[in-house]
Amino acid sequence: MPVKTHQAFYFLALCEEQSFTRAARRCGIAQPSLTRAIQNLESEFGGQLFERNRPIVRLTHLGHFLRPDFERIVRATTALTRKVAEINDHGPPNPALSQSNGGIHARSSGSRHDNRNHHSGPELAPHTARDRGSARAGASPDGSSRAAVNSRCKNSPEP
Repeated sequence: MPVKTHQAFYFLALCEEQSFTRAARRCGIAQPSLTRAIQNLESEFGGQLFERNRPIVRLTHLGHFLRPDFERIVRATTALTRKVAEINDHGPPNPALSQSNGGIHARSSGSRHDNRNHHSGPELAPHTARDRGSARAGASPDGSSRAAVNSRCKNSPEP
């Protein structure tokens, strides 16, 4: 089973919170759901990602090894979601051009609204209704993923 984007957000929330209860609260999900998502990741990667010693949860060697990749996934997902939201709000960056069938050509007629309602691929949108309000949020200017995780997980303290 491939990694799902919400699992990357949950993984980073758990890294930062060091507690399943706090990470679940931060992400607005039930603690058992967070635990299952992490267990599914561990099954996918063939080893534990976290040491579960009360009261603090810490990354294992495998978890440390994979964390930069999860951070890249979160930054890329957040940037993509932000770009799609900007296009939906304001149209393509250059409204005189549109891309169709692999080639670029000038629009002959029709409004921006008409063009953006013709989809050739899957809808790109956040996972849940909880995420829709944060579609424009992105990674912090320094490139860290904390702001991105905060934008996907509600009740998060700002950095």
